[in-house]
Amino acid sequence: MVRTVLAGVIALAFAAIVVSVGGDRWLQADPQAAGLTASGMPGAWAGDARIAVNWTTQRELPVRLTIEPDGRVSGTIGDAVLRNGHLGPNRTAIGRALHVKTDWIIRGDLEGAVIKAEGVQRASVSVPLNWFEDHFEGAVHTSGGKFGGKESMWLAAFGLRLDRVKVRQ
Repeated sequence: MVRTVLAGVIALAFAAIVVSVGGDRWLQADPQAAGLTASGMPGAWAGDARIAVNWTTQRELPVRLTIEPDGRVSGTIGDAVLRNGHLGPNRTAIGRALHVKTDWIIRGDLEGAVIKAEGVQRASVSVPLNWFEDHFEGAVHTSGGKFGGKESMWLAAFGLRLDRVKVRQ
């Protein structure tokens, strides 16, 4: 009980200091995330994520994406085509300092089955990502509920590492 109260007092004091020292600066997105993309992000990317749910036979989910300089994203998530994809910032500087969420997130609609062989189809996807110098690391979360199996449950996959794909000309 005492620890809970002490943690609340510390959080309140920290919030008061942030606001008095220029809170707006701390609530804005990370400087890297202020532009739509960092200079090394546009291009073609590919990787595989490990499927976390237990109701699929397939255990790996291939992800193939192309990121445009303006933040538009196209590609495939499993067997589904990503439509209306967009890369944007996913947290503020405070979130970054507290390791809450990821720096970036791709959101978009899915067309077709995510796992065609198993009939797993979802309407949309979120791909939370962190940027590490020359690659992305993150996860894949489709639309769907917390319960229901392959008919309606969200499909989650983790351990995604996206590496740059060299485009042949």
